[in-house]
Amino acid sequence: MILKITIWFFALILSLLSGAVTMGAISKSRAPQIAMQLPPVNGYALEKTAMNQVRALIIERQGQFPDRLGGDILGLAQKAYKSEPVTPGAIALLAMGKPISQERALMKEAYKLSRREQLINGWMITDSGAREDVAALLKHYDTTIRTNASTHMVLTPIMADALENENAIDPFADLLLTNPPWRELFWKQVVQKPGSLQNAVSLRGKMLDLTDHKEAGYDAELIVALIKNKQFGESQKFYRKLSKNAELGIVKNSSFEQVSQYQPIDWQLFSTGEYGATIDDGDLNLNAIRNSGGIFARQLVEIPKQTVRAEVLLNDDPVASANLFLNFSCAEDIANKPRRIRISLKEKSVQREIDNSNSSCDFYWLDVTGRASENSDGFDATVKSVKLIPM
Repeated sequence: MILKITIWFFALILSLLSGAVTMGAISKSRAPQIAMQLPPVNGYALEKTAMNQVRALIIERQGQFPDRLGGDILGLAQKAYKSEPVTPGAIALLAMGKPISQERALMKEAYKLSRREQLINGWMITDSGAREDVAALLKHYDTTIRTNASTHMVLTPIMADALENENAIDPFADLLLTNPPWRELFWKQVVQKPGSLQNAVSLRGKMLDLTDHKEAGYDAELIVALIKNKQFGESQKFYRKLSKNAELGIVKNSSFEQVSQYQPIDWQLFSTGEYGATIDDGDLNLNAIRNSGGIFARQLVEIPKQTVRAEVLLNDDPVASANLFLNFSCAEDIANKPRRIRISLKEKSVQREIDNSNSSCDFYWLDVTGRASENSDGFDATVKSVKLIPM
């Protein structure tokens, strides 16, 4: 996918608007004009005056750079350069309007002298976007944010959009491994961008290959976002990447040996003031007061196209007031969904075969549900394991 023009075009406008704040502050003072009139000639004052005029032109043109500059602006830039040959703004202005190869070379020299000048950053962003150089574009976004905090909240969502382009995966990995200031907001934005989620999985996978460093909070949010957007296969793929040293069955953490970290690929627990579930010391503990209940625990499972045996083990036969069930319902938005399967858990050990060989559904919600009878004091129950075993 070619990077959307609007991405870098919008970023450019914002980059320049941040410079407009500076321009507005300077325009309230006649300091640059006064400095220009006093000997010796102040090259930086000349540069600042010329740059402010160009910013005004660009903002007036809604983010587009002028094809050429007027003689008055070029005159100021030439005087500034003669007075101070290391004024980056003057070099940038003298570059504008020249043949593109010369303009690009001079802009690079100006960029080396200062990465804080937003007009130069804006030009570099525009040029990178026009050349569809994703790595350079992201680098200039990063530089703009690092050198101007006011662009952080606006440019970072645009970077999250840029992840729709698979060519952005490697450059993003390189940037994120430097722990940039926009990292947290970037991941929060990515999980809200359905078009970026698949590449986000590839990006995190690459980062894990390079550093083996898990982003527990970000990774958990990414899994939730994938499932919310029905990208079940990608969510399972990502979970396997995160759990590369674990032995994974159809049901993850089937013996409740650890607290869930990546719900609902692993167990998602539900609790209210009336009923709830906890995982503790290898047990799934359920409790409910009189006439209360619902879903206690849930997990998204991928069931192969074959017969599997569901095995549920409790620590004891449940009390008569505990109406416990293991439920399977298709999680996919498909026609002709298979019928919901409901297995009653009335004994300490329950087994039942499930034939998924002719089903059009691959991903199911596996729910542990229950309810306490109305004429009881409620119940406490302990589940030792929930497994699905291929036959």
